[in-house]
This record gives sequence, C-alpha cells and structure tokens, in this order.
Amino acid sequence: MIVNLNKESDNLSAEMTLLALAEKYYGKPANAKNGINVIEKMIEEIGLNPEDYRLVDGSGVSHYNVVNAELLVTILKYFYTTKPELYEILYNSFPVAGVDGTLEHRMEKSLARNKVHAKTGTLTGVSTLSGYLTNKKNHTIAFSILMQNYVGSSKQAKDFQDEICKILSE
Repeated sequence: MIVNLNKESDNLSAEMTLLALAEKYYGKPANAKNGINVIEKMIEEIGLNPEDYRLVDGSGVSHYNVVNAELLVTILKYFYTTKPELYEILYNSFPVAGVDGTLEHRMEKSLARNKVHAKTGTLTGVSTLSGYLTNKKNHTIAFSILMQNYVGSSKQAKDFQDEICKILSE
C-alpha cells in the first residue's frame, strides 16, 4: 500500500494508511483522530512539538493542514539515521526522478535522474517535493521544497523544484 500511496500519490491509500495506524495503536473502530494522534506522537519522538503543526487528514489534501519543511526534513532524517529498515521501505516507495510514479517525466535529462527519490504534493496553489537525493559524491541529502500561493499552472513551481534538485545533485 505504501508504494501505491507514494509512487502514484494515491490519496485513498494515504487515508487508509492513517486508519491502519489508528487501528494498530488504538484498536477498532479506527478513526482519523486516532491516526493523527499516532503521527503527533511520532512528531514528539523526533524532538518537535506537535502543537506547532495542524494535521486534519492522512492525504494532505486539506488546505487546513499546516506543516513546514523543518518537520518533513526532520522526519526524513530520523528514518535515515535511526530506523534503517523503515528508511529502506520509505526510500524504495518514493517515485524516482525520470523513472517512475509522479516523477517519471521530471528531471529526465539531468544528473538528478534516478538520484531523486521523493514524494510530490499538489493542491490548487500548492506544489511540494520532499524526499532524498544522492549527489555526485554519493552523499544522501534529505530535502523538502514547499511552494504555495501561486496562481495558475503548477508547471513553473515544479520546474523550479527540479532545478533545485539538479543543483543539489551536482
């Protein structure tokens, strides 16, 4: 389910994952509130304050969600440094630039191709890209690019994200 959720950016899979977390840690019947409680406990575990953020769903499609790049990068670094088995699952579930999923047609003709494993997020006026990239010195970099409040197509925002990834890859 996590592969479909991340590679294809499937919102239903994201909501079902939130409910699966709720059931695992709180039992039946599962509900979104308990799933969000699980995520808030993880935010505490990584050393941040869950009161600094607002989570209202599992997919991130609500404009009422409030997160920032610090939270996302801290989570990515946490998995990389302290949960290697989960990091590997997460890393392999992300779309790969120029190869598959929502990044299949992005960064195709650059050094970033096949070096960026990241999750996209798109809403009206919002475009995000968060994940890992490997630079030419073979260092893994956790990153999060959050763009909002633009009008019109997300193409310009995505092109800018791709340029940042190309620069970081080099």
